[in-house]
Amino acid sequence: MVILPNADFDINVDVVIQNPPFGTKEQHADCEFLKKAFELAPVIYSFHKNSTKNYIIQFGKSHGFFVKSRISHPPSKRAKSTTKGLSNELKSAASDFLKSFKYTLLLAIAKNG
Repeated sequence: MVILPNADFDINVDVVIQNPPFGTKEQHADCEFLKKAFELAPVIYSFHKNSTKNYIIQFGKSHGFFVKSRISHPPSKRAKSTTKGLSNELKSAASDFLKSFKYTLLLAIAKNG
């Protein structure tokens, strides 16, 4: 695991796991982290506010990525979380982590192709 300021990291990796700022103080601050993650890895696990789900999905599409699965807390009443392709251990760990936050979403984002 490597923890560095966003701009200082430029090594290609297999997976990025990040908890970017949610953009509540500075709108779309999380997008700068996603852009960097898109440069570094074909798969990204990223935490976001539930309310930004559609924006983040579109943002990923515009950069050649798609949301492979998602886990939300509290669970959405309108849509089921999609966890296909996630290990049981990751589902459990993500669910436990998300319970400590209100209205949080974990997205598994993968590069198209």
